[in-house]
Amino acid sequence: MTSKSLFFKLMREDGKQRLWSFVLAIIVFFFFLPVAGAAQVSDPVSEKMLSDTVTNYMIDISPFFAVITFIGSMICGINGFSYLQSKKKVDFYHGIPVRREILYAVSYLNGILIYLVSFLVNLCLYLLIVSGKSLTPGLMVRYAFSAFALHLVNYLLLYTVAVIAVMLTGNMLSATMGCLILHFYGILIQLLNWGFHSYFYDTFWTKGLRPYFWASPATAYMATASSLEYNMKHWGFPWGDLATVLAFWLALTVAALLLYRGRPSEAAERAVAFPKTKPVIYLLLSVPVTLSGGWMFASMAAQYSDGWMIFGMVCGWLLAHGVLQIVMESEFKAAFRGGVKMAVAGAAAAVITAVFAFDLTGFDTYIPSESQFYSAAVGMSNLNENVFIEEVNGRSLYQVDVPVSEMSFTDYGLLVELLEETEEFRSKDGRMAVNGAADGEENEANYATNLYVKYCLKNGKVVYRNYWLTTDKRELVNRVFTDKSFKEGCYPILTRSEEEIGNAYFYNGINSSVRLDVSHAELMRLFRAFCEEYRELTLYDMEEIPFGTLTFAKDKNEGEPDYYVYPSMTETIGLLADAGMKSRQQAVRADTRITISTPDLYYFLQGEGLVEGTDVPEVTYTGEKAGQLLEAAAPSDWMWENTMVLRRENKIEFAISVSGGPDENGNETYESYSFAMGR
Repeated sequence: MTSKSLFFKLMREDGKQRLWSFVLAIIVFFFFLPVAGAAQVSDPVSEKMLSDTVTNYMIDISPFFAVITFIGSMICGINGFSYLQSKKKVDFYHGIPVRREILYAVSYLNGILIYLVSFLVNLCLYLLIVSGKSLTPGLMVRYAFSAFALHLVNYLLLYTVAVIAVMLTGNMLSATMGCLILHFYGILIQLLNWGFHSYFYDTFWTKGLRPYFWASPATAYMATASSLEYNMKHWGFPWGDLATVLAFWLALTVAALLLYRGRPSEAAERAVAFPKTKPVIYLLLSVPVTLSGGWMFASMAAQYSDGWMIFGMVCGWLLAHGVLQIVMESEFKAAFRGGVKMAVAGAAAAVITAVFAFDLTGFDTYIPSESQFYSAAVGMSNLNENVFIEEVNGRSLYQVDVPVSEMSFTDYGLLVELLEETEEFRSKDGRMAVNGAADGEENEANYATNLYVKYCLKNGKVVYRNYWLTTDKRELVNRVFTDKSFKEGCYPILTRSEEEIGNAYFYNGINSSVRLDVSHAELMRLFRAFCEEYRELTLYDMEEIPFGTLTFAKDKNEGEPDYYVYPSMTETIGLLADAGMKSRQQAVRADTRITISTPDLYYFLQGEGLVEGTDVPEVTYTGEKAGQLLEAAAPSDWMWENTMVLRRENKIEFAISVSGGPDENGNETYESYSFAMGR
């Protein structure tokens, strides 16, 4: 039985051998904590600014500390068990009359103490230096130790992964490579899967297959550290994430101990500690490298190229075999051996590629059966893209992101009819060009737009797809657009209650946005009329140049979506007129100036040598002529945001700068318009 004194004596002796790593950790944390604190309190800034700086410092610098922690975990993990990589040292350590579990515990705990002590001591020094300068010392301490807990718990996980890498290998090079592979293998496999979906499948939508950072310990930690500031301010400290990390750490700690106990002494100085694992490691690395080579070369090509895909796979296959054989067998000649493993890896890569290339899983042709279907969310690009739906993690989601909202489109027959119309825009080889035509062909009349669909199935599964739909299917699209569930999913204003409306703002395209000075009853009447007419709005109504934009808000107009008011919305326009709102034509004054130029056309002619000079010619109009031009022109943003309705051939690009003269605050206002052909 090992006495406590012997245990601590072993820890002390092990600590002496690892003193350099402890000193390095002390120095690094010293410069980024106490020295940084001294610099902060010496800055001649306001007391409030200084308080905010020192209070949030540990949160703000968390991503950088995550990098330090990751590097430190590799150093401590590999260095702490480096004796396993030398035959002489292994014989010496295993000759000590101490159980192997004790030797493991000594090295393992010292690696944790190096990080814990160096970080904690310097953190306390930092808090002592800056505590007198913070207006909220309690909040500062809470933030500091919350960040400390995050980094410490993740260090335990990363450090244990590094220890496992040492147990599986027998020299410094293979241990370092093994550590990096264990950290990033999961996320790289997911990125490769994403790449193959994106390359081979026409209906692939990135929302349906995003890389998950938790698949890799290091990237999960980096993601958590990077979002710590936002989480602390909006959601609180991520205790649930830390509990998950602790659970993984405990499981990996047990695994590392079992590997240590089963590791043969003769494994020292070999690339792989357990010879039976060589074929498994070879396949797990060779196949992804082969596939990555194909994806990389195919992605470099200007267009889809199966030839470059095959060339890249062959290169990756040969390179992976040679490198892995040389590393694992520790001799150059090994690159010319292992033909069976090489053939198996090549066959596996070929099968995986074939599954994607020939769509053996039916990915592109997938449409759930009516018995499976529960509801769907449908979004179309180039259709009111200025309207956002909701906020997720502080990011506004726009109309093309509708499928991540709560839309519940239940008309299965109409949805299938719409989806079937997307199939005809595939070329002979099953791939679609960006404009909806076959590769290399122009198809201006059938300008395509994205159709995003989220299928919600009865079993709770969610499936995402992205299709192409041409703008000549407007009658069918209009049937979808006028569906009640589609409207309410796209335009959140239609589902808001009257209690959520406190103000309305109108913008006519010339003057600044104006808050309507109306009574609450008049505001509610306007809100009800607007919602009723928007529910009745059709794609054909949206062909008309809008009267202006209307925004409803609880209080201030901060981040609320703007809604175009179309000429068909007669009751809404009447109520706006009653409130004193004017259209842009009515708002034209004697000092309003319209400046017209055609920069795109001019630069084209300049490139052809047909015109000279660098200044784009401009023509300016005022007064009555300016009003006539505005009546024929349309807001450029509206035309670009609604190309699903306004076909490409229905407009000609002119840049029109509108100066409405000084507004009520004395500021000059400018807008940009375009002419629609035929006006």
